[in-house]
Amino acid sequence: MTERRDWRSDLSDMARIAAPIVVINVGQQAMGLVDMLMVGKLGGAAIAAVALGNFYFFNISIFGIGLLFALDPVVSQAIGAGAHTDAARGIQRGLVMAAVIAIVVMIALYPSEAVLRVLGQPADVVHDTGTYVRCRSLGALPFFVFNALRQSLQALGSVRPIVTAVLLANLVNIVANWALIHGHLGAPALGVAGSGIATALAVWSMAALVWRLASKDLKPYLSPRHRAALAWAPLKRTLVIGIPIGTQFFFESFAFGLTALFMGWMLANHGEPCRDPEAPFRQASDWSRRKRPEGNGDFDIENSESFSLSLHPQAGSVSAIGNGVEGSTGQAYIVDDDAT
Repeated sequence: MTERRDWRSDLSDMARIAAPIVVINVGQQAMGLVDMLMVGKLGGAAIAAVALGNFYFFNISIFGIGLLFALDPVVSQAIGAGAHTDAARGIQRGLVMAAVIAIVVMIALYPSEAVLRVLGQPADVVHDTGTYVRCRSLGALPFFVFNALRQSLQALGSVRPIVTAVLLANLVNIVANWALIHGHLGAPALGVAGSGIATALAVWSMAALVWRLASKDLKPYLSPRHRAALAWAPLKRTLVIGIPIGTQFFFESFAFGLTALFMGWMLANHGEPCRDPEAPFRQASDWSRRKRPEGNGDFDIENSESFSLSLHPQAGSVSAIGNGVEGSTGQAYIVDDDAT
């Protein structure tokens, strides 16, 4: 009887922890969906261009997102050890990493039109896709800053500012899309380019909102600035954690994103219509809580026992939630296919 109560308690705790993270993930992905819905009146080519643009943007960005996921264990373990200076260094290091990643990603996004032409995508879609990607790249810097702040705040146990920022940013995206695509509120009618600009504006607002709403939580870790945050040894340890995450994210995302390329090849080579221009995309993120260790100093992956992964009773709850979500999603696809 005791084991049953413990299992239910673990499941409840895990669901309570995971719920805001789910809202954040869905909220970020919703921006691309809103873009596709809002350009619908422009025709099928515009929808396909935005869908392909979302695929390109996230596949270029996903490795950098994975690198920033390293902040979660680095910062949380420093907080658990009572090493607030090390936590501050980790957060500041993450913001610098976000800026560098944003520059690299913006450079990689710029030739999207040429890359997609080489990959054999439809000529009537590629131009608008390149326009959308370049406009959306204007939000690359706040996008990665937001993700760095998100991981840091999750490690600090403060998720409400992130959820609020994501929800409000989606409202900004809807209004900006409506205004800039079709020329409402005195704005020019920019079509697909307007959708990309709208999402960039929404991402800027999202980063600004989370910075403002979480300023009380972040202030002790952002000031004073620590030059040691950029020291090679702790940066290397952070990269050792982040690179495998980024690599896994990239290959998993690209495997699903290949659907978009196959659809483009089919349309370009055979002229067959695309029933669903939105390519399936899933960004899987494993978010787990670890026992916070005793000790001090920057998180050391090689020498500290704090990195050892231990099994907890909550592992069963995590597995149950994950299997439930996967099963429900699969069933939804089956029902939808039967209905059509």
